[in-house]
Parts: sequence; C-alpha cells; structure tokens
Amino acid sequence: MDPDLELEYSEYRPKLLIEWVAEQTRVARLADALPGDIYSAYLLVGLLLFIDYGIIQTYNYLVTGKVSWLSNPSNLALALGLVVAVIGARYMANQYAIAVDSLELRDRPGSLDTTRFETLVSFRIRLGVYVFGLSIYYLNLFFDPGFQTLIELEGLLKFVIGQFILAPLVNLVLVVEFTVLFFGIQFLFPRRIAQANLDLFFYDPQNMGGFRKVGQLLKRSYYVYTAGVIVYFLVAYGDAIFSAFLNSPYPEPGLQVAVFFTLAWAIGVVSILYSMWRMHQLMMARKAERIRELQADLKEVIQNPYDIRSSQITDTEAMEVNERQLNQVRATRTYPTTFTMWSQIAISVLLPQVMQLAVQATLWDKNKSNSTILPYPAIFLHS
Repeated sequence: MDPDLELEYSEYRPKLLIEWVAEQTRVARLADALPGDIYSAYLLVGLLLFIDYGIIQTYNYLVTGKVSWLSNPSNLALALGLVVAVIGARYMANQYAIAVDSLELRDRPGSLDTTRFETLVSFRIRLGVYVFGLSIYYLNLFFDPGFQTLIELEGLLKFVIGQFILAPLVNLVLVVEFTVLFFGIQFLFPRRIAQANLDLFFYDPQNMGGFRKVGQLLKRSYYVYTAGVIVYFLVAYGDAIFSAFLNSPYPEPGLQVAVFFTLAWAIGVVSILYSMWRMHQLMMARKAERIRELQADLKEVIQNPYDIRSSQITDTEAMEVNERQLNQVRATRTYPTTFTMWSQIAISVLLPQVMQLAVQATLWDKNKSNSTILPYPAIFLHS
C-alpha cells in the first residue's frame, strides 16, 4: 500500500472534510473499485476538473465558440489552486501525524493525555467554518460581481453547475480545510505541546531536543501556504499579466486585491513566526530548567564549590556523569530548525511580495491615471 495511504489510518491523522465529501458523494467507493491505490479526494477533484474543463468548456465552445480560459487565463490558475489545495491539505495532515508520532508520547514517563493530539481541529468546528464561509461566498457572489454578470461571462450552464454544485462541494471545502489545517498546525499544535509539558530529548543526534519533525512540519506547512498565496496571485493577476497577448473581459485588479494579497502574505509570515517563537520559548525553558537542576547536582559533589582554589570533587564518577549530561543539554538548540531551514523560510517569505511588487509596478506604469492600482507599499498612503 502507498505509505501516504497507510498514514491516513494513523490515530493522529485528522480526517479531512474533502474525504468526508468523497464518501458522501460515493466517490470513495469508486476509488476503491478502481485498480490501484487511488486517493478518493484526488479522484473527486479530478472528476470536478473533468466536468469543468472537459464537459462544460466543450459545451461553451460548441455554443459560443469561446474557450473561457483563453480569454481568462486565471481560470487555469483556479484549477491549479484546486490541485495545490487537495495535495497540500493531505500533505499537511500526513506530516502532522508524522510529527506527533515522532514525539513518542506513550514512551515518555508519567501519565500523558495523548487524546489532545488526536484531533487537531474538531470536525464540528471545521463544518461550522465551512457553513460560515459558504454564506460569505454567496453574499459576495450576489453583490460583486453579481449573478447576471457571471452568467454573461461564464454562460448559464457553467454558472449553475460551477457556482451551486462544484464550488460549494469541492472548491470551498478545500479552501476551508487548507486554511483550518494550516492555522491548526501553526497556532494550536505548538500550544498543545507546551500544555502537555513535554521535555526535550537531550540525546537527539540532531541536537533539536527530539522536535526535528515538529520543526519540519511548521516549515513545510508554511511552504504549502506560500504555494497557495502564489496561486492566489496567479488568479488575481493572471489576466493582467497576459493582457498584452489576450483580450480579457475582466477588469484589472485594483486596490482591494493588492490589500487582500498583502494581508494573506502577512498572515502567513505572522503564523510561522509565532509557531517558531512558541517552540523556542518551550525549548529554551526546558533547557534552562535542566541546566539549573544539573547545576544543583554539581554543587552536591563539590566541596567549597564557590572557591575554585580550595574546591574538591567528592564523587568523581558522579561528576563525570553530571558533566556528560550538562554537555548534552548545552548542545541542544532552542529552535527546531537549522540555518538552512531558516534560509529556506526567508526565501519563501520574500518570494510572494517580490512577485506582487513586480506586477504592481508594471500596472502602475501602465495606468498612472488610475489611482486604484498602486504599487506596494504606496497602497497604504492613500485614504
């Protein structure tokens, strides 16, 4: 069996909303009936893309002679977004299970409540977020750009199937799942580690206190989030980027798009900084606590410990053990990351804003008379 499919049976692996939708729509049964190990959510998204691009787009071409993604390149970016979302959600869920398993909770001394790690975010909360997002989605759709405008741009068939079947059952589910998983990993997971009062594994060969997999989870989930932000960039600015080659009916992105993109980018940066800071606080506190304990033990085997000239070691064997333990503790890092990991994070932080700056500068040169299209950070200078 595919190792990723095996992970989905882990007690720590959260069940995804998109998997639940695949079960309710019987796509999961179809995936089981087909040869090979096919992930049901992938099959569901594949069927959606086939219906949209294979059936609806073909129908529109036969009726109107137009292919929407030729006049609206961002339409392809939406398809890419679905692929990134379903792969990213599954990847984050699997990496979470790996990170929790690496903590070896049941091997630790004392009674530890492992149930707090079994559910990252409850199904009820995720369902509530989905219902809230669905209401916001349709309110926004009704007022901007409006049903009539979308029917004129997309055609009645694509509008009905896309906006009332595919979007609520797959698109929005993936957006909610992707977002909730990311924030659960970045905010809830570090807090639960701290609440569980987990000690560091000071004999960790990587000198990360046994939190290497946790650091990788935080880093990689941020990469996945950055990929989502870049996809949004392509959706928002795709038509403007290709405007020199294609005559798109959609307006160029304005101030609200620039602000929302910057906000999404900033939220991601704050998230990774918070999670790393939280883990740093935990690791630093545990390390300092163990050093204080070893210092106290050290004083017990040294006579006159505050006078180096007259001090004497009363138990050589205990002294050697204490020094070995102290060296192990001192060598342990207070971040679950390496310099290379921090460099990779820094690149992923800068990349989305560099892309936006380049496009906004181009749009600013092209539309100097349009005050709603502003290069960052000048957007914050206008009221």
